[in-house]
Formats: sequence, structure tokens, C-alpha cells
Amino acid sequence: AAMVDYEVQGHYAVLTINIRYESDPDRVIALLKTIGAQLEADPAWQPSVLAPIEVTGIESLGDWAVTIQLRMKTPPLRQWDVSRELRKRIKKTFEANGIRFPPTIAALPDSPLMRRP
Repeated sequence: AAMVDYEVQGHYAVLTINIRYESDPDRVIALLKTIGAQLEADPAWQPSVLAPIEVTGIESLGDWAVTIQLRMKTPPLRQWDVSRELRKRIKKTFEANGIRFPPTIAALPDSPLMRRP
């Protein structure tokens, strides 16, 4: 088993963001990079952000959504605070730019989606 020295490698706030298929992924990635840069420049958050945001790109193509992954390096135990702040800023920025999240699909036990032929 390999040991990881997190003091050397650091911690990361890792997020996967689902967007609708009709959204332009290049535009979404550009917005995510802007959000990360704004968080990094925010004096209140500077101690919690150790490196610029990394948007790794499209992680998967699902049935209902395109998933984009990003991460931001943080000091130990700050990754959760940074994740929450990123989610808040992403939601507000997406709403302001007309980017909608995909609907949540839920199938009730007696729905046609759950019936087997």
C-alpha cells in the first residue's frame, strides 16, 4: 500500500458539474475558470486557495448531462469550505449567464420507468 503525504501533495476541492447537452462546453469551462480566478483573487479566500483552478474538461457524457470536472488546491481541511464556495459562485454565475443545470430524473416505484416488460 502506498502512503500519500498530503502536506507535500496538498488537498483539493474537487467538483463535478453537470450541464445540459445544449450548453456550450467551451463557454462553461471559460466561466468556471473565471469563477476560480475570482475566488483566488478574493482577499477573504486567498489563504484557502493555493493554486489556480484546474478545469480538467469533460469527464463524462451521461444520459441526461455532460459532466465537467474541476479542482482547486487548498490547505489541509479547507477543501470542503472551498468546494461550498465554488458551488455557490457557480450556481449564481450560471443563473446570470442563462446556463441551466439538467433536470433531476426520479422514478417512483410505480412509474412506467420502473416497470419491466
